[in-house]
Amino acid sequence: MHFIDEQDIPEEERDPSVPAIHEAKTGEILVVEYPDENQNMRNLSHEIVHTLSATGIDVKRKGEKLEVDAVTHSGFRGFKHETFKYFNELVTEAINLSILDYHRRQTKGADYLAQGHEIAYANGVFFDTLTKAVAERLGQDEDKIRNEIFRGYFKGDLTVLKRFTEAFG
Repeated sequence: MHFIDEQDIPEEERDPSVPAIHEAKTGEILVVEYPDENQNMRNLSHEIVHTLSATGIDVKRKGEKLEVDAVTHSGFRGFKHETFKYFNELVTEAINLSILDYHRRQTKGADYLAQGHEIAYANGVFFDTLTKAVAERLGQDEDKIRNEIFRGYFKGDLTVLKRFTEAFG
């Protein structure tokens, strides 16, 4: 994990839409440090979610002990169609917001979702709206649908996206 002061990046190379990067091949996280600590924590947390999704270990119980059966690459990235790249970002940010909201509810510490701090990917609202629409059309619980998508994200399992086809044809 590397932190770079915003001032160390030449102004013509600064891109506020890319405040942090997770390099899947190396596992490296690069975070641009801004004066706003809440923004830095949201960006770092988002990239940690990417890191967690990049490699998964399939652990199974065999009798009394646990065994590692396989290592898989996860998330919805690396597929041929570019749509999955953006969907991957939507799901990553939805998971990030869930983590930060959980932190807010469990502690009396810093609230990284404090009013006045924008969401890193405003399109996260689209993910919530889409998940709600799928749940309503299928007559199922919204949290159940969201959790299925989250599990698929961490397992690299695109079959969870069949829920969208079931709902919208």
